[in-house]
Amino acid sequence: REKPRVVNLKDIEQNFESGATVTPATLVEKGLVRRSKGKIPVLKVLADGVITKKLDFKGVLMSAPAKKKVEAVGGSIS
Repeated sequence: REKPRVVNLKDIEQNFESGATVTPATLVEKGLVRRSKGKIPVLKVLADGVITKKLDFKGVLMSAPAKKKVEAVGGSIS
């Protein structure tokens, strides 16, 4: 099984507007993650940094502390 690539909340905070949907594809588009052998990799969001924007996360794995931070500002994870 492929090891997930890691993205920190601080990087997502800097690159996404409030209300945006964060998916593996949008993270590749913004240059936060590179494709692996032409494919979009499995991604995991870690809690490093502060998040203040309400974002909708889809199709990414998330650490428990990151999930708490996202839900605390009204974001959603699906």
